[in-house]
Amino acid sequence: MAHSTRPQLASAPNMAALNRVEWMTLLDTARAVALYSKAAAQNDAFAMKFLAVLYLNGNNPAYRRTAFELLKRADRANLPEAQLLLAQLYQKGIFVKKDAKQAVRWYEKAARNGSSEAMNILAWRYENGEGVTRSPAKALQWYKAAAERGEHNALFRLGVLYYTGKHVAADHALAFEYFKKAAELGDVTAWYNVAWLNKTGDGTAQNFREAKTWFERAALSGNSRAQVNLGVMYANGEGFPVDFEEACFWFELSKLCGNEDAQQGLDFVAPQLDEAAKDRARRRAQRTFKRMRRQRGYPNAGTHS
Repeated sequence: MAHSTRPQLASAPNMAALNRVEWMTLLDTARAVALYSKAAAQNDAFAMKFLAVLYLNGNNPAYRRTAFELLKRADRANLPEAQLLLAQLYQKGIFVKKDAKQAVRWYEKAARNGSSEAMNILAWRYENGEGVTRSPAKALQWYKAAAERGEHNALFRLGVLYYTGKHVAADHALAFEYFKKAAELGDVTAWYNVAWLNKTGDGTAQNFREAKTWFERAALSGNSRAQVNLGVMYANGEGFPVDFEEACFWFELSKLCGNEDAQQGLDFVAPQLDEAAKDRARRRAQRTFKRMRRQRGYPNAGTHS
């Protein structure tokens, strides 16, 4: 039998102890190594990067050096994903000595080659003076470059800066635009901000229905503050008819998610409801809470600031 030069990614398994899923995972990994190795040999930079990730995730230290060699080859092809990974390895000291300067060097290279994630990380570093000389101007430059490429974290941070007036002149209308773009790209924290600004008419025209839509998204992601706000809106009839049972549901859900302020809402709506309505709201909140935990993997559906 010919000797295989393909690296071993894990110690030899005890086949009798492997269940079908574990065995299929090993087979899939072996197939991936074979395919990426073939493509990497043909100078496919993406294959080099993915093969390096497989080697780094394996438990054979002998192949970590090979992983770095592959990432360096991918770097020579100007692959920003490989440069970003090198930056993260140096930043965290994974398999190499922790080196902030090397990390910044690789982040800058990845950013200049178009990595929006690297741009956002560089922006944060310049804003906070982490591994570089603090420079709000460079931070804004990189945040905006990342935002132009649809980096939701950069969009959210720009929203915060323009809302608070940190490093820039405060502009709530512009802050709303940034929060809205981040929210539309799935930034969970931005969902709450967009809802709040719509509710209060801060930086945009007051729109209770838009507020309700975004509060609901945030609330069902586990944001207990959004849940309380929905409870308040239903209790006060803000944008739609008063519905004390619906308000009770949102307050109950917020309480399950750990928000102590929810009890004040429950105390307000309780006198307006009979026991059957309160029980329906409570049971519905319990079902929703369990579903949220199951769908999103929360150990508990805690709050998100």
